Amino acid sequence: LVFVSQCTVCDPGKFCDSVGLSLPRGLCDPGYYCVLGAKSSTPLSLPEGGLCTAGGYCEAGSSAPAACPPGTFNNVTGSKSAIDCQLCPAGYYCKDSAKPAPTGPCSPGYYCTSGATTAQQFVTPAGYFSESGSSGPVPCEAGTYNPTTNASFCPLCPASFLCSNQSTVLYQSCPVGHYCPQGSYRAIACSRGTFSNVPNLSSSSQCQTCTPGKY
Repeated sequence: LVFVSQCTVCDPGKFCDSVGLSLPRGLCDPGYYCVLGAKSSTPLSLPEGGLCTAGGYCEAGSSAPAACPPGTFNNVTGSKSAIDCQLCPAGYYCKDSAKPAPTGPCSPGYYCTSGATTAQQFVTPAGYFSESGSSGPVPCEAGTYNPTTNASFCPLCPASFLCSNQSTVLYQSCPVGHYCPQGSYRAIACSRGTFSNVPNLSSSSQCQTCTPGKY
């Protein structure tokens, strides 16, 4: 004689859809998870189980959603395998793989290509900058420079110097006969009636008035 209290609750990951079973009927279907006492291979609600939640996947016989591998995420429900997990998009990183969205944007001064597992995947090289969420380094514009790595912006070229090209790492001296205000990408010639025989002027006021007897 067997009492109901002696019957075993159906195992996690399996279902028991009939009376008089000596073993569970089988495994929970892919795309679903079975907790305890599931009466169907596709349970729809707790406490029996449910449809696989976004952020993970459920292979056959799952007792809980499995997290997507690092560097991927999943924003749909009912996923059946890790193949359903998508690569983390460029500019973002996916560290907490159980989330239905990327963990967050790449850190300033760094950039992330697709599949990043950290917010500091690649260091931005000198001569470039990367704002938050960058998918690649951006060259400093002419008139700016950057001598260091992992920069989030490019400072203006200092007064008395010249940053004539993109991706400038080291600025140049302002040539004689010219002056260079802050942020210069080209030197400005001293105006007619003035001259300069020294480099690194920062303003027109530093150009000298033409010497008497000369032009």
